Amino acid sequence: MEIPLGIAKMSDPPEQRAISLAKAPLFFIALEDESGETPVREGLKRVVTVLRGQEVGYNEIRSAIEEAGKKDLAGTFRTWLYEKGIPKDFRSKYAPANESHP
Repeated sequence: MEIPLGIAKMSDPPEQRAISLAKAPLFFIALEDESGETPVREGLKRVVTVLRGQEVGYNEIRSAIEEAGKKDLAGTFRTWLYEKGIPKDFRSKYAPANESHP
């Protein structure tokens, strides 16, 4: 059973961690789709540089990427972090041409 990405922990059972570890990179691809590759990379670089050594949460990451890209990412973060599964629009965008998703 999947646990939403935003509440997944390293102490979760291996099967649940595997789902989160597979979903996390897709989340960053969705952020790049929404905001652009450069703002995502600039935002992440800023988080690493400014908050070096400090604990970083989703709010800090979101704020840095939004600032770099001048775009509100609240919906993207909410969908990817607190809903189960891969969002339908993302699955449709990356589905092979001969495959369809309900």
